[in-house]
Amino acid sequence: MPDKRNTTYRIDIQFKACVDSLSLLTRFMANGRDSLRIPEPEYRALELAADEAVTNVIQHGCVPSPESRIRLCLSRQDQWVTLTIEDEGVAFDAPCPAPRPDPDKPLLKRKTGGLGLFLIEQMVDDVKRLRVQGTNRLVLRKKLE
Repeated sequence: MPDKRNTTYRIDIQFKACVDSLSLLTRFMANGRDSLRIPEPEYRALELAADEAVTNVIQHGCVPSPESRIRLCLSRQDQWVTLTIEDEGVAFDAPCPAPRPDPDKPLLKRKTGGLGLFLIEQMVDDVKRLRVQGTNRLVLRKKLE
């Protein structure tokens, strides 16, 4: 990858919103690591966040149908890597937002839900959740050291 300022490098993929597609996610992320030259520590954090987010879309966001798709874009610009995940499933946080977990509480006393988003927020430097014209868009950004 040439060292040019303000140049964005990106790769994209689209796949069915089903558990069988998680292997495609794994290969996509590994290809992105190699193509975009993402250092291992940052890659592992992004990989975990991507797995959690896509699994949540498959389990909670998409109405099971052959047409349900998930789109991912992994890009790098200078010292930032951005992973964008899009789907046309149920609006994020519908009908109500998941409660924020209290990681200091004992496991059996915690409310159900919200731990996945908490985990994602711990893995990356910036999280944006958007709903744009019927599409959920989750944008995860990680700064490279």
